[in-house]
Amino acid sequence: MPKDRHAKYAEAVSALGIVGPCYVPPIGPTGPTGETGATGVTGPTGATGPTGAAGPTGTTGATGPTGSTGATGATGATGVTGPTGATGATGPTGAAGPTGSTGATGVTGPTGTNGLAAYGQVYNTNTTAVTVGANQDIPFNNNGILVNITHSTTVSNTDITVPLAGNYEVTFVVNVSALISLLSTFAVVVNGTVQSQSLSALQLTALGLGSQVTGTTIVNIPAGGIVKLRNVSSASVSLVAGSFNNASLTIKKLN
Repeated sequence: MPKDRHAKYAEAVSALGIVGPCYVPPIGPTGPTGETGATGVTGPTGATGPTGAAGPTGTTGATGPTGSTGATGATGATGVTGPTGATGATGPTGAAGPTGSTGATGVTGPTGTNGLAAYGQVYNTNTTAVTVGANQDIPFNNNGILVNITHSTTVSNTDITVPLAGNYEVTFVVNVSALISLLSTFAVVVNGTVQSQSLSALQLTALGLGSQVTGTTIVNIPAGGIVKLRNVSSASVSLVAGSFNNASLTIKKLN
């Protein structure tokens, strides 16, 4: 018998009050295992062990069907206005609209000034040369249109009478021959006074050639003033002969 089993047996005999040696019969072979007893009450759950390592990711499953469209969300706030785009090409012109009614007549403007109050032209033509001495006046044997200007082509035909006082523009043209003088100078004269601002001269440089002297000036003429065109050269001059004007004077009242 195993030692521990003898010890247990001895302890059992002593407990029964048996004193002295006693025979301990040999222990027979172990009997067959009895039926398993009923399962005891489950003990408390032990602490959870550490989480194991994550397994590999499985393959992606097939996409499920699209869900129904959700309700439209509220309109967001208006964003800031962007920069103005480039101007587009001009479109074709539209058809003309109907003519509007005539507006009211405007106020009559101030009366304008009339035309020239006085003007005229005198001129000279000769088929033979006309000589005009130094400090002598040029005669005019023809009249153009004369308005408030008087001139006689026969008596004192050097004098041009101006009935209306005012400022006048006087323009003259004289065609002279170089055979008589190499220097020709002319000026407008008002009531016997040479108007120095009207002096016009031409230095001739070739004998046998005719040349033209022209001049324009503005002078103040009193009522009834006498206007003349004078050779103020120191020598006589010869007006070119021909059927054209060899001397002409035009006068216009400016105010």
